[in-house]
Amino acid sequence: MPLQFDANGHLFPYDTISITMEEVEEYFVFNEHRLGLYLSLKQFIRAVKKLGDAYFVKMYAAEHPKHNFSKFDELDWYHFLTKDRKRRPKGIVKIQLLKA
Repeated sequence: MPLQFDANGHLFPYDTISITMEEVEEYFVFNEHRLGLYLSLKQFIRAVKKLGDAYFVKMYAAEHPKHNFSKFDELDWYHFLTKDRKRRPKGIVKIQLLKA
């Protein structure tokens, strides 16, 4: 499904939208500057994979005793990232790195 953007250029719907690296390239790499950013992102991902146990939001299964910590962390990031500086809503891209 194609990504949608509102009049401000923000992702719509205003929620977390899962996309692949191929879709990142398709939708967000449209000039030389963004190509540089994309290549830096790919290099960063390769470096993090070499480190092994690195994470941004550690997710625990629903039955795990620390599951609530995952939800608090996820909600904190969610609320921080779903508004721009003028408090206008925007969506979040969740890049799928692992093949399902």
